[in-house]
Amino acid sequence: MGELNPDLILDGVEGLPVLGREILACRCTFTLGSSTALCAANLAALGLRVGIVGKVGEDPFGEFVLRSLGERGIDASRVIRDSTLRTGVTVSLRPSFCNRGCSLAVRTDSRVAIARVSQVGERLRRVDSRASRRQRGVCRPR
Repeated sequence: MGELNPDLILDGVEGLPVLGREILACRCTFTLGSSTALCAANLAALGLRVGIVGKVGEDPFGEFVLRSLGERGIDASRVIRDSTLRTGVTVSLRPSFCNRGCSLAVRTDSRVAIARVSQVGERLRRVDSRASRRQRGVCRPR
């Protein structure tokens, strides 16, 4: 359960932003972001059955997040789509002069994270407890 958003990563930025001045980047990557989604993606890549609960807007960023989750085998059927909110995005700037991966992250519209916990809770109550027990069995230490 948590925030869902894409990341826009700009590599090789010529400098830090200055009001009224353009800066160039060598490369631009648009990808699934947010620690919630990235954790779920890594668990799915390990072969676990993974579902995610969260909220996105009914907008292109929200569509991208849902499509990206599905492509990674993550059950997003409990993600709420809200037409009154816009999905946030994180913009990371990686300056060319910083060789250790420093970045500046800018967040937008974080209200989308879990704005209506009661809706999420209601959807969670519908989860089949037998499926939960079976999934826990997969996670036992060897």
